[in-house]
Amino acid sequence: MRSIPWKAVVTIVLALAIVACGTNGTGNDTVRQPSVEEQGEHAGESGEGHAEGEEGAEGEEGGTYIGRTEHWDAERRGVRLQLHYDASTDQFVGSVTNTTDSTICAVRVEVHLAGGPELGPTPRNDMQPGQTRTITLSTGGSTGGDWTAHPEMSACN
Repeated sequence: MRSIPWKAVVTIVLALAIVACGTNGTGNDTVRQPSVEEQGEHAGESGEGHAEGEEGAEGEEGGTYIGRTEHWDAERRGVRLQLHYDASTDQFVGSVTNTTDSTICAVRVEVHLAGGPELGPTPRNDMQPGQTRTITLSTGGSTGGDWTAHPEMSACN
């Protein structure tokens, strides 16, 4: 009997979760949970091999960009990132949550605008189990429609 690769299983489970989630309940905004592949080539890894043990190595930003009015809702390595663009303040706003039973160290968030700059990262903060932190990243007047986002974290010392 041939085994199914774990990435295929994760992708299928995430795809089913996306279908089950639908919209955010308002009927107006799209909530989209990127797949493991869309979150970057290092999603799910422990950070080994990265400079100073950080997520954020070359290729980290790989993945699918979403439209400016879509909401980002994805979990990576125990960190759930929920973001959306607020046109009235010209900022990306949302939250980052530690969904594990352990402290996650030096958590920070970046947003990448298609064809434009990288926004962030936010300041590094250790996050206790279950802790949620508010995220705000100004676009600095940068224009563009599509964007992608990801949390980064470093190994605890």
